[in-house]
Amino acid sequence: MFGLNKPYEDVTGVKYICNEDFFAKCPALTNVSSVFLRLIGMPACNIYPNMFRYQSQIVDASNLFWLTHNLTGDVPRQFLSTCLSKLQWANGMFDLCNMTSVDPQFLNLGSKNTILKAVGCIFHGNFDQSGREPGSAGTAPAFWDVNMFPNLISEERGRDHAFAGCKLLTNYSTAASIGNGFWVSGKSH
Repeated sequence: MFGLNKPYEDVTGVKYICNEDFFAKCPALTNVSSVFLRLIGMPACNIYPNMFRYQSQIVDASNLFWLTHNLTGDVPRQFLSTCLSKLQWANGMFDLCNMTSVDPQFLNLGSKNTILKAVGCIFHGNFDQSGREPGSAGTAPAFWDVNMFPNLISEERGRDHAFAGCKLLTNYSTAASIGNGFWVSGKSH
């Protein structure tokens, strides 16, 4: 691992998991799976919206931040947007983190995404902070919409648990009612 034990703080005092140019000298990255896996001792911090702006070939971002409990803040629309023509694996990306909101165009930018294959557990355990109003976490991408995401695989890493515990999303009840609830339940990955 990188020896990350404290967040990067920008000039405005906002803390991030790393500085915005952390991956700048790695434009050919194709796999960022588990890069920030289990940073349990990391103090509360956010992700830079354009952390991977120099990369366009990332295929696998599965478990990117898995079990990084103190990763908080928004999952912005543009996060990994430079990789959408290649990204296939996003399963477990924010699994068991503490994200507070998500943009509905995350991983699609409002267009059909024919590349993405797996989103199982992508937001599992997020957006359920007690004391917050239902719907305050935003609207999740409609991964169940086969017109927008036609190539998601139907095995467990493809879709199961994608929104498990995400009760503050405005479309949580829709996710819970589709496909016998596989979006909010199913087998653990």
